[in-house]
Amino acid sequence: MTEDTYALLKGTYDVHTNFTYSFQSKGYVNKERLKGLKKDLKKRPGLSKIVATPH
Repeated sequence: MTEDTYALLKGTYDVHTNFTYSFQSKGYVNKERLKGLKKDLKKRPGLSKIVATPH
Protein backbone atom coordinates (compact mmCIF):
# COMPACT_ATOMS: atom_id res chain seq x y z
CA MET A 1 0.00 0.00 0.00
CA THR A 2 2.92 2.37 0.59
CA GLU A 3 3.98 2.12 -3.02
CA ASP A 4 0.46 3.02 -4.14
CA THR A 5 0.35 6.07 -1.87
CA TYR A 6 3.77 7.27 -2.99
CA ALA A 7 2.80 6.97 -6.65
CA LEU A 8 -0.50 8.78 -6.04
CA LEU A 9 1.29 11.68 -4.36
CA LYS A 10 3.90 11.75 -7.10
CA GLY A 11 1.22 11.63 -9.82
CA THR A 12 2.51 8.44 -11.43
CA TYR A 13 -0.22 6.03 -10.29
CA ASP A 14 -2.56 4.50 -12.84
CA VAL A 15 -5.33 1.99 -12.32
CA HIS A 16 -3.96 -1.11 -10.57
CA THR A 17 -4.06 -3.12 -13.79
CA ASN A 18 -1.67 -0.66 -15.46
CA PHE A 19 0.59 0.06 -12.48
CA THR A 20 3.84 -1.86 -12.07
CA TYR A 21 4.83 -2.61 -8.48
CA SER A 22 8.47 -3.06 -7.48
CA PHE A 23 7.79 -6.60 -6.22
CA GLN A 24 6.80 -7.62 -9.74
CA SER A 25 10.40 -7.18 -10.85
CA LYS A 26 12.37 -10.41 -11.27
CA GLY A 27 15.26 -9.00 -9.22
CA TYR A 28 13.10 -7.76 -6.32
CA VAL A 29 14.37 -8.59 -2.84
CA ASN A 30 12.39 -7.90 0.34
CA LYS A 31 15.24 -6.62 2.51
CA GLU A 32 13.36 -6.87 5.80
CA ARG A 33 12.34 -10.46 5.11
CA LEU A 34 15.94 -11.31 4.20
CA LYS A 35 17.19 -9.80 7.49
CA GLY A 36 14.62 -11.86 9.39
CA LEU A 37 15.66 -15.03 7.60
CA LYS A 38 19.32 -14.44 8.46
CA LYS A 39 18.37 -14.00 12.14
CA ASP A 40 16.25 -17.15 12.10
CA LEU A 41 19.03 -19.16 10.46
CA LYS A 42 21.44 -18.10 13.20
CA LYS A 43 18.99 -19.31 15.84
CA ARG A 44 18.00 -22.46 13.96
CA PRO A 45 20.66 -23.50 11.43
CA GLY A 46 18.64 -26.57 10.42
CA LEU A 47 16.19 -24.29 8.63
CA SER A 48 18.70 -23.87 5.83
CA LYS A 49 17.72 -27.35 4.61
CA ILE A 50 14.21 -26.18 3.77
CA VAL A 51 14.78 -22.62 2.49
CA ALA A 52 13.61 -22.34 -1.10
CA THR A 53 14.92 -19.62 -3.40
CA PRO A 54 13.19 -18.82 -6.68
CA HIS A 55 15.25 -18.91 -9.87
